[in-house]
Amino acid sequence: DEFSLHEFIIKRGVTLDSTPEFLSFERSFQHIWGPIVTIIKELEKMLKDYAVPTVYVDGKALAALAELEEEGKPSQADLLKCISNRDQVEPLLAQPGRRYKSAEGRGFHNAATKIQSMVRMYLQRISYLDLKESNASARLIQRAWHIFKYHMSTRQRIQKSTQETEAKWRKLMDDFVANWKTIQTQPR
Repeated sequence: DEFSLHEFIIKRGVTLDSTPEFLSFERSFQHIWGPIVTIIKELEKMLKDYAVPTVYVDGKALAALAELEEEGKPSQADLLKCISNRDQVEPLLAQPGRRYKSAEGRGFHNAATKIQSMVRMYLQRISYLDLKESNASARLIQRAWHIFKYHMSTRQRIQKSTQETEAKWRKLMDDFVANWKTIQTQPR
C-alpha cells in the first residue's frame, strides 16, 4: 500500500471498485473515507452527465481535496485536479452539447428539460417586465390623481376664503351705507 500510486478508474461514470489499486486506496485513506466517497460520487455524476468514457483518478489528489473540503460540493475545477488524464477529459467537458450526450440515453430528456426551463425563465422574465411597467404606469396615474385632488382642494379652499373675505367686505359696506348719515354728521 505504501508504494501504490492509488490511481483508480472510473469507466462510463461508474467507479471500478474491485481493482487492487482501488482497494489499496481505500485501505490507505480509511480515516477520511466519508468525504472521499462524496467526492467520488460527484466525479461519477459529472463524468456520467458528460458521457466521458474512461477516467484515471489520482487517489492522493482526491484525498487531499477531501481533507480540504469537509463540507460543501467541490467545484468542477477542483474535481478536474484529481484526474490524471485531464488533458483527454477537459476537451470532452468543453464540447458544446456534450452534457446532453449521456451514456444512459437520457441526453435528449436532459436537453429538453434545459430548453423548457430556459423558455419558462424567458416567459417569466417577460411577464415580470410587463408587470413592472404596469406598476410604474399605475404609480404615475396615482401620482397625477393625487396632484389633481390636491389642486382641486386648494382651489376650493381659495374659493371659500375669497367668499368669506367678500362676505366680510359686503357686510362692512352694508354697515357703511346704513350708517352713512351718521358718519357724515360726525366730526372728522
